[in-house]
Amino acid sequence: MVSTPADEIAHDFPPFFRVYKDGRVERFHNYVYVLPSDDPNTGVRSKDVNNNSARLYLPKITENNQKFPLLIYIHGGGFSIESAFSTGHDKYLHSIVTKANVVAISVDYRLAPEHPLPICYDDSWAVIKWAALHVEMSDHLITEPWLKDHVDFSRVFLAGDSAGANIVHDMMVRASASEKPLGDGFKIVAEKDVMRGRSLAYYDALKKSGWKGEVEIMETQGEDHVFHLLEPTCEKAGVLMKRLVDFFNEKI
Repeated sequence: MVSTPADEIAHDFPPFFRVYKDGRVERFHNYVYVLPSDDPNTGVRSKDVNNNSARLYLPKITENNQKFPLLIYIHGGGFSIESAFSTGHDKYLHSIVTKANVVAISVDYRLAPEHPLPICYDDSWAVIKWAALHVEMSDHLITEPWLKDHVDFSRVFLAGDSAGANIVHDMMVRASASEKPLGDGFKIVAEKDVMRGRSLAYYDALKKSGWKGEVEIMETQGEDHVFHLLEPTCEKAGVLMKRLVDFFNEKI
């Protein structure tokens, strides 16, 4: 193993990245990029949209002019790793779209440290505003047909994992400031997650904030941070997925 002299390192942020004094950035986790695809088994289709700032997923169409709820999903990774186009997140979004029967937009924001905060928040908000343009766009304007033809914009969900959940909170604050109505919330916690305490505190603060929607919480025993992404086929991840699907269906 080759070690790096300490005097060459400007900042060290394990397990995410290291910044060298010459400006180089070394990430300790590099995601595997996967192309958008059409799944012949589920009928789910995906494509990259809005200048590759997001990946759009369309469930199987079974009726003419069929409309679906919209899920806007924001990935985690300490603001500095992962992507909407990574193998893990792409598979997870395919699964949600298949089981919940929703159209999904998976946001791909620019990463720190090359792009420091609040860029990730601004990038995510830009994707949401782009999607919102389709609510009132007339047909003669250039639009994304999957959104224009197949989304019921009266049923919109925001979700994210880890840092993505933090970004989702910021998106809700911005939406509230623009006087857009907010609905109900669902908080996911894992017993062994080092951030469990913060998650519970957030849940309590949200309930006391005067927010008019309902908020519920689900804690999975014996599991750690984002276990449902790391082991998506395990039994407890399946239980969590079913609860998410039920939440989406309850709010329709």
